[in-house]
Amino acid sequence: MFAQHALLQEQLRQLEQVGEVRIPRVIPRDRANPFRYLTEEEFVKRYRLPKNAVQDLIEAIEPHTPRPNNDRGCSIPLFLQMLVTLRYLATGSFQLSVADCADMAVSSVCRCVGRISRLIAYLAPDYIKFPTPAEGHRLAQEYFSVAEVEVDDHLQYDGDEGRVDDRLENAGGLQVRNAIIQRWF
Repeated sequence: MFAQHALLQEQLRQLEQVGEVRIPRVIPRDRANPFRYLTEEEFVKRYRLPKNAVQDLIEAIEPHTPRPNNDRGCSIPLFLQMLVTLRYLATGSFQLSVADCADMAVSSVCRCVGRISRLIAYLAPDYIKFPTPAEGHRLAQEYFSVAEVEVDDHLQYDGDEGRVDDRLENAGGLQVRNAIIQRWF
């Protein structure tokens, strides 16, 4: 009976030691940084923006990015979230394909695309400016002057709709397009 008690005491001591042992944290493998290993041309082919523009975009959205407040592992770096989102938007591909390229889970790609797209949309008014009605009319005149087509004064820029009056199509739209292509391309 004493031997059983000693054996139980030893097993209990071993169990207590197991509780003290810290299980090492699994850290995901280091993902390659496309900013470092891609040339400027390769980067633009994949993401449709130059490296400096993507860096500027990351710096612009960084203050608006919520920080994780938990210890549930390593979060995906902001630059990788941005690149995954840009790759998804640039290719028009499925999230599964983007996830395979980035070696991420599809659910992570989905969250990254949603989060970064909302942040970009939040900043859009700072970067996208629509012309005023007067500027719109001036731009329409410049557009048609390239094709040497005269713009009548009855054609008005519709500021509420954000487009030039549909009657511009009747003012030789196909001729204008062809003339612009011949002149600029």
